Parts: sequence; structure tokens; C-alpha cells
Amino acid sequence: MGGIAQVLNIRGAWGNNAQPVTANDVATLRSELHK
Repeated sequence: MGGIAQVLNIRGAWGNNAQPVTANDVATLRSELHK
């Protein structure tokens, strides 16, 4: 669950100015996290 928490923390850090996370963004983050 660490990876999911990390993504949520990143999302929170972006704040209200962040664009909605798309499926492609999730796939990209997952590929980066699993290198």
C-alpha cells in the first residue's frame, strides 16, 4: 500500500490547482514507481 499512499501524498501536495488524474497518468506513475 506504500505506493498508493505515495501517489495520494503527491496528489495532495499538488493541491487544488492540480489537473484531474487520468488513467494515463496513473499508468505512468505506476511504471515510474515500479522501475
